[in-house]
Amino acid sequence: QERETAKGWQDTERERLGVMLERSRPFILENDRPRQERDARNARENWNEIATADAEKLEELARKKEEERSMKRERTRLEREEKERQRRERKLREKEENARKDAERARRLQEERERSALAKVQSLQKE
Repeated sequence: QERETAKGWQDTERERLGVMLERSRPFILENDRPRQERDARNARENWNEIATADAEKLEELARKKEEERSMKRERTRLEREEKERQRRERKLREKEENARKDAERARRLQEERERSALAKVQSLQKE
């Protein structure tokens, strides 16, 4: 019987505390609102800081990537110019070599003509 009385008393206390809690909830929420707003504001500020930092990192990565692309384009352009310069130099050397060979050929032909003419003159003189 004592247990039942104690249990009944506990149930009554629980109900009374529950009713008090329900009645005080609006006041608790109202009093808690500044803290909730402060927490929400702090959370927004933290997220903004994180988002800003992430955006800055992404911008930095994009800038570096663009610099790399630009450097690669410049390197490719310089390599192309170097190949073109080498090709022009090779063509010039080939022209110079061909001109030297042509001059040598012309000199030999001239010498051959002179020898031939001299041989004719000598053969005519013998006759």
